[in-house]
Amino acid sequence: MRGPDEWSERGWLALAAALPVALGLVHHGLGHAGDIEFFHRWYEAVRAGPSFYRDGPGLNYPIVGVLLVTGPSWLVERILGHALSLEAYTLVLKATLIAGEIALLRLASALARALGHARPRRLALLLYLLPSTWAGGAWFGQIDVWGTVFLVVAALGLARYHAAPQWDALALALSGLVLAALTKQLTWFALPPLAAGLGLALARHRIRAHQLCALLAPFALVLPDFFLILPEGHVSHLLFVLRHGSRHGELVVASGASLWSLIAPGGTPSSAIVWLGFASDTWGWLAFAAAALGIAALSSRRVDPRSAVLAAALLELAMALFLTGVHERYLAHAIPLAVLARGLGAPQPAGALTVAVGILSGLFVLCSFSPWMPETFGHPAPIALFTLAWALALVHEHLRAPSEAR
Repeated sequence: MRGPDEWSERGWLALAAALPVALGLVHHGLGHAGDIEFFHRWYEAVRAGPSFYRDGPGLNYPIVGVLLVTGPSWLVERILGHALSLEAYTLVLKATLIAGEIALLRLASALARALGHARPRRLALLLYLLPSTWAGGAWFGQIDVWGTVFLVVAALGLARYHAAPQWDALALALSGLVLAALTKQLTWFALPPLAAGLGLALARHRIRAHQLCALLAPFALVLPDFFLILPEGHVSHLLFVLRHGSRHGELVVASGASLWSLIAPGGTPSSAIVWLGFASDTWGWLAFAAAALGIAALSSRRVDPRSAVLAAALLELAMALFLTGVHERYLAHAIPLAVLARGLGAPQPAGALTVAVGILSGLFVLCSFSPWMPETFGHPAPIALFTLAWALALVHEHLRAPSEAR
């Protein structure tokens, strides 16, 4: 049997499109009804004008995330000449997310090739076949797949710029970082290692025009604010969603599988667990900060793009393990980034644990909104323990790898 990397480019393009579309036929009419209905209300608020952050039904994503949720439906409305019902909106949202899955397959293959994997298309295909890749995307009805796409774009630009300092590689890296930052708060945890990796590459290549462009890129984060009507007292929609966009941390565990799920049931207030005068949400941030410092020290041993992508995955893992208020989809970026950084093979046990977490966490997501799923897969404790073991295995594997001088 011929492997995917031996297929023609046309065959690979057809496969990358066919798999998400075929899966879409399976999950047509399914999904997380609460999130999809909430997004439909976002769409109705955006239709009313640029004051949707102020007057809308609690919009809590940055602007790119809001536009992913509402923009395609707005365009379809312009074609049809009337507002979309919930059913029509769901079709458009699902199509948008299926397009994201197609883009992820293509870009994951490109990143795997840029990072030096021997069979990049095969790795991208295996990544997509993990339930964790598709269960929380178009099937669920959430935009995390697009957050992963933008993170992969940033990593691809970083890898290419590290190898050859060209304008197109720099544009990929910067656009990926900006788009990821403006998509959803969940992507923010992966951004520091990718931005630091690009900064090191810029410093090494010493091209002044490139460095100036990179310094100016963050201003793109505030450009949307000139076109928005924000709540009184706010001049930045990013600061608004940071301060008011989410109250997840007020619960010890929401619907996810953090380490907190081992000691508290979902829905427990963070203030219900107090140690040494500090509530669980404070302890969660302290644990995450300690993990972040360790990941930074670990990453300093190697300064290549693979190390940056793995550090991004580890930070996402630390977030999902240690912070309070974690939801079931919070491994959405960690798993793809880790797979693309290290592959799915030897050495063991990291490879086997990657597959195990990819399967079990995906089934856990399905259980969170699918009553027909066996309850066996809906318990958070096994996922938390497997995720912790996987994170430790990745760290151990990285420690055993030879360090690389700057």
